[in-house]
Amino acid sequence: MSNRKSHQLREEQARLLQDPEHQRQRAEQKHHLSLLHEPNIASVRHAAAKKLGAHVSAIVDIITQLRSPPGDWFSENGKVVTYKFDWAVKVVGEQNFEYDFRHPRKVLVKGSALRSEGLTAGLPLEILRWLCGEPGTEELVLPVERIDSEDSEDWR
Repeated sequence: MSNRKSHQLREEQARLLQDPEHQRQRAEQKHHLSLLHEPNIASVRHAAAKKLGAHVSAIVDIITQLRSPPGDWFSENGKVVTYKFDWAVKVVGEQNFEYDFRHPRKVLVKGSALRSEGLTAGLPLEILRWLCGEPGTEELVLPVERIDSEDSEDWR
């Protein structure tokens, strides 16, 4: 991913976070999730449907961040990017990782929504495998084309 495109994605994320409509949608999603605690069956069903939407939205937000690594992680020629595992854990959330005796470092929790739905939502296969412990390295080096492609079929 070019530095320019990465910068544009970060600017778009910052703009969305300040956008009143985006903030309203987020507040509405949180409200619907809170309805899960009400005893009314209709409100529970409604909240469950909304929860799925919020769930997918959160996954897409994480994938957007993972596909937008810091600009200084790109090679001088802009053709390769080196991901750092600690950064990826912060993006995805520490609670989504666990130690597994088969791997030298933490791995994405088996029941994680990112693990089960990440590819469908646009996460490159190489990044998903790396988060799941293959390879079990602290860094992942990828050609920019692998994170720059808009076609998720390229990642399978």
